[in-house]
Amino acid sequence: VTVKFDEADSKNNCEFTFDCTPKAMTAKAYDKNGDEIAGTMKYIYAGVQTDGKAYLSTTAPIHAGAYTVTLSVENVRS
Repeated sequence: VTVKFDEADSKNNCEFTFDCTPKAMTAKAYDKNGDEIAGTMKYIYAGVQTDGKAYLSTTAPIHAGAYTVTLSVENVRS
């Protein structure tokens, strides 16, 4: 399975301007033939806010900071 985040650049980096609104990620999963896989996408956001507080949630963060997103694809239908 290959996952491509819609917001990612060619180096898989994503940057958003902080404006107190959540910046949720969207992605698509593809099989080895490049065909899109239907399934349930589950996102987990983890990181550190600029105030030093750790963040771990399935909800996109609203505070400035550095975060990673982990994606799992569940209930895959091909």
